[in-house]
Amino acid sequence: MRKRDYEGVFDGDELALIRSLARQAGVRRHELPDILQEIALDLVQSDEWSQAEPAERGGMLWVATRNAVSRITRKESRQRRRDEQKALLCDELYWDKAPLQLDVQDTVASLDSRCQEVCGYLVEGLSADAISRRMGCSWHTVTALIRKIRDRFEETGVDGWLE
Repeated sequence: MRKRDYEGVFDGDELALIRSLARQAGVRRHELPDILQEIALDLVQSDEWSQAEPAERGGMLWVATRNAVSRITRKESRQRRRDEQKALLCDELYWDKAPLQLDVQDTVASLDSRCQEVCGYLVEGLSADAISRRMGCSWHTVTALIRKIRDRFEETGVDGWLE
């Protein structure tokens, strides 16, 4: 944080006071510019700042610093909670689908080689027509193989994976 960053808004003593108050509140060095910006925006918009005496300005800086620190702290806390909730949700989704994924892999492994080849192409997102061109067979053959794959998935109870 350099003195010239907020030249004309704060003098050197005011910058030192803000830095000291922010450190006491546990603000890390890389967060100081954010705190300074918030304080500068808050105080510059108020008419009281330009008309205040130096002693009053110190009190105003103390209040503005505390407000800025608490806003940033609340924001970080909310973000941390959101991240924790997302992590829990991801864990739940992963653990719910892992057994199903293993069942699907077993089911695909139990198919004949042509059906496995069609499954691979379907995973790539190819249409039945594109698959037939790659495999060198008719479109009807590919749809019959897809039907056979669907039937096998239904037999093993993993047909929910197809949706």
